[in-house]
Amino acid sequence: MTICRCTEVLAVDPHLVKALYRRARAHLECKDFGEAKRDVIRALDIAPNDTELSKLLREIKKIQADEEAKERRKLKAFFEAEAKRTQVAFFEAEAKRSDPSEAAAAPAPPSVQHHDDDDGGPLVDPTNTDVNGELEDEWDDSRPVGVEEDGHDEVAEER
Repeated sequence: MTICRCTEVLAVDPHLVKALYRRARAHLECKDFGEAKRDVIRALDIAPNDTELSKLLREIKKIQADEEAKERRKLKAFFEAEAKRTQVAFFEAEAKRSDPSEAAAAPAPPSVQHHDDDDGGPLVDPTNTDVNGELEDEWDDSRPVGVEEDGHDEVAEER
């Protein structure tokens, strides 16, 4: 409310030092340091020898520095706590991976995946999988499907 009233007064007479001072104080209370400094500097341009304005400018700078330091401490504490949580989670995961009792309790991955259809046949050829059931990289994509290595087209021969 003070900011609005002072702004209205300054619209009529922009050189009223008292209105600039009061609006700067109100901005300081709202922690709007930039606006508070701007008003004090405008007032100091009008009344450069005013000790109250100089004192207010020092107060604004000090409070702003204190607030910024407080914010930096909060952020530092947050990021330190987050780093600790991340480290703990990492080391717990590493401990689970390296603990043989955990590995024995975990189910082994299936070596062959099966369809859910009636015949229950394998989804992949078991000869093309490694020990973990993963497909090996031995597929030859250079030939079209249905063409044998000798160049015969088995699909065309069936027609």
